[in-house]
Amino acid sequence: MPVKYFTEQDVEKLRQQVTELSAENIRLNIMLETMSEHADAFQLQLVEIQDHLEENVNQRTQELAEKNRLLEEEIKQRKYIEEQLRESEEYSRTLLKESLIGLSLVSLDGKLIELNSAFANIIGYSIEEALKLNFWALTPEKYTSLEQQQFDNLQKTGRFGPYEKEYIHKNGHHVHVMVSGLLIEHKGEHFIWINVADISSQKQAEFALMRAKDAAEQARIIAEMANRAKSTFLANMSHELRTPLNAIIGYSELLEEEIIELEQKEFLDDLQKIHTAGKHLLSIISDILDLSKIEAGRMQLHFETFDLISLLNEVATMVQPLMSEKNNILEIRVPKTDKLMKVHTDRTKLRQMLLNLLSNATKFTERGIISFTIEHDEKNEQEEWLKFHISDNGIGMSEEVQKTLFQPFMQADSSSTRRFQGTGLGLAITYNFTRMLGGKISVNSQLGKGSTFILQLPIYTRTSKKMTSN
Repeated sequence: MPVKYFTEQDVEKLRQQVTELSAENIRLNIMLETMSEHADAFQLQLVEIQDHLEENVNQRTQELAEKNRLLEEEIKQRKYIEEQLRESEEYSRTLLKESLIGLSLVSLDGKLIELNSAFANIIGYSIEEALKLNFWALTPEKYTSLEQQQFDNLQKTGRFGPYEKEYIHKNGHHVHVMVSGLLIEHKGEHFIWINVADISSQKQAEFALMRAKDAAEQARIIAEMANRAKSTFLANMSHELRTPLNAIIGYSELLEEEIIELEQKEFLDDLQKIHTAGKHLLSIISDILDLSKIEAGRMQLHFETFDLISLLNEVATMVQPLMSEKNNILEIRVPKTDKLMKVHTDRTKLRQMLLNLLSNATKFTERGIISFTIEHDEKNEQEEWLKFHISDNGIGMSEEVQKTLFQPFMQADSSSTRRFQGTGLGLAITYNFTRMLGGKISVNSQLGKGSTFILQLPIYTRTSKKMTSN
């Protein structure tokens, strides 16, 4: 609120008013003396007027006293502000000097008025040397258009940036910086207050990341080309090998029938070995092709509704020759429920997974028992799960072997002699099929005491939601 000061003239006027009022009072007293018949009435009026005059005088006196007090407080406040300004200037200069961000005060024609050590370090000069430079000359010519655009923004809005650019270092190299500025006025002149941050390390990291991304993209392209070449090679190899292998297997089956008819049993064992070797080679080719399709992301799922019990009987029949060869006994336990009559999943993939697990169990077991147990778990009205337990009392596995068991070309037998046949692809394929079907697979094993594989799969039944092929 603005303060109004009373001058000596104002005070003198008040005094005159008081004097005039006093004269009026005297005049009234004289009139009262000469007007005795109206003495009482005039006396009352005189008292009222006198009270009013005294009230006015007191009010005026209080106003003058209050204004004098406010004047004294204003004087004290001004002294305090002046002291604070002196301290603020010292504080601001300390901030300017100690700031890690480059700060500078520049005139519109580019003269450096003031700057801190951080700004001088960015451009490689001392403060004294920098003060002799023109600010606009620090920027390479390629930024001329950008600088003009930012200067136009400064004139329109009073500020510019932040934006990226470069400064020319004293040694000649360019320094990447982030710049922003503010137009300020001081003593009728305009200046630009500029903030500068050195982002050289950030730009180097960005360049390194960009190079790494380019290298990764090149590696990805090369990998895709290699995968395509591998897939083409495997497809061609499969075609070239499957035809003669199928012929060998077919002829071995025909010869086996003729040998049985001709009762030349001395050739039967050798012929069965040829037949078994051919089927083994054919299964290896199929496993390699399946793994190649999985790695290339071209393996597809084909869902259908089928009878699970029928599938289990089919798998048991297919694995029985291997069981007999190793003198193993297969025990199958199935829950008593009609719900297994109609399940919905990829039948071919499920059959292959179960064959892989049962074959793996009997391969590492001699004269033992292979236990195949199925559990039914209805999690809700629409989703049901099956849990397959395949247990054996064979050689078992160490913890180290279990960690890498589902990787390609790994086997439960970790010895270097490779006493057991196989490519080590069956479990890797089973693991990938399980993930594709949304299930889980795990193993519990002790060295010398056997192993248990647990395969869990969602099996959609009745009116449940159906999984679509990938």
